[in-house]
Amino acid sequence: MHNRLLSFINKYSIINNKQHGFCKGKPIHTEITEFTKRVYKALDEKETSIGIFLDFSKAFNPADHDILLSKMERMGIRGVTLRWFQPYLENKEQAVEITYRCKN
Repeated sequence: MHNRLLSFINKYSIINNKQHGFCKGKPIHTEITEFTKRVYKALDEKETSIGIFLDFSKAFNPADHDILLSKMERMGIRGVTLRWFQPYLENKEQAVEITYRCKN
């Protein structure tokens, strides 16, 4: 099921190709490295470089399972595949834990 779903997601470009975290072969540190290279290049060429960093911790709030299934259906995941996910999500609870650590 994992391979079929991943194939579908890749075939129809459901996930942006700039997505690095949680994508096989594209760890987040590769995007950080690319960003750092762009900043150094701008500095070398005496250009201005601006970085904007956002806190997306709210993006990881638990998802409503009915809404999740509805969105999957709108993306084209239907029939047997969608029905396969339904019992997995029914009567399940979801929790997200984010730990903040600061080092000096």
